[in-house]
Amino acid sequence: MRSEARLARWLLGTLMILVSTLVLTGCATNESENASDRPWNSPQDWEYNLPGGMIPPR
Repeated sequence: MRSEARLARWLLGTLMILVSTLVLTGCATNESENASDRPWNSPQDWEYNLPGGMIPPR
């Protein structure tokens, strides 16, 4: 009985370490065909203070 609980705790700990390793490492790639001209975290046009049509000409 005691060894079963010990084995279950060891398996749970190993599983938690495996899952956390998979989550923390992510899925980045170095493949060139997946590279985009605009990175995913660059600001979009609508995220600036004013839209382009509302800025007065200089």
